[in-house]
Amino acid sequence: MKTKTYIFDIPPSVIDDMYDLLIEGNKELFIENGIRLQGTERGGHFCYNKCDNKLYIEITKLIQADTMQGTTSLNSGDFPFTFHTHPIVIKTIEHKIDNYPNLISDEDLIGSIEDNYYYNHKSERKICEHPPEQCIGGINFFDIVAVPYGLFVYRPTKNSRLMTKNINTIVTKCNYFFEITKKLLPEYKQRFKQYFDVTTKKATKAILKYETLLQQLGFKIDFFLWDDAKRNGIQFVNELPIRSSIDTICNC
Repeated sequence: MKTKTYIFDIPPSVIDDMYDLLIEGNKELFIENGIRLQGTERGGHFCYNKCDNKLYIEITKLIQADTMQGTTSLNSGDFPFTFHTHPIVIKTIEHKIDNYPNLISDEDLIGSIEDNYYYNHKSERKICEHPPEQCIGGINFFDIVAVPYGLFVYRPTKNSRLMTKNINTIVTKCNYFFEITKKLLPEYKQRFKQYFDVTTKKATKAILKYETLLQQLGFKIDFFLWDDAKRNGIQFVNELPIRSSIDTICNC
């Protein structure tokens, strides 16, 4: 199928909605396996207008997926363009951070390949929540994770060697990558507000290093600071099929 590089435009109003969901999830209290926690994910998919003549995609709004009660996790579903948040998960009794919110998790990286339109992994999927389930490959083109630092737009590079590997190899590589990158960012421990602070030299250098390592692993990555994104929106590029049937099935 013929593909082209499209410009994606997400307006400030949608960025504001993602930020609000991040903050909302940060405040949620729940019990998981007998442990009192604070901080759950929010997420979903984007509605869009697609102009093939101008190779332009306008994101118009987001549709939130159901939350998964009693867990920090969330399933955004099988959609072309998805997002989720990374809250600061806190063990409330010890008042201790229990995750690495400013990093893309190993599960997220694995899922972005396994669910990708260009990867050959097939599974039972209900495309864009439309029944019946069918055994096909994924339809995702990118995911956005909203973290305290800002917004990561991440997706596997279509022609990277990683996209030719079997899923077991991908899992091993992404798990190893996550373990290495955990050491990049400052460990703020109980100074929760500093997870949002990108003004320090260490944080700035860590983000740049992180982007470089992701690219070397086989991912295309764009990072946007909250202040800039909420004021101006964000733009990035991504390759898509022209006049895909997915647009008819999935657009809202």
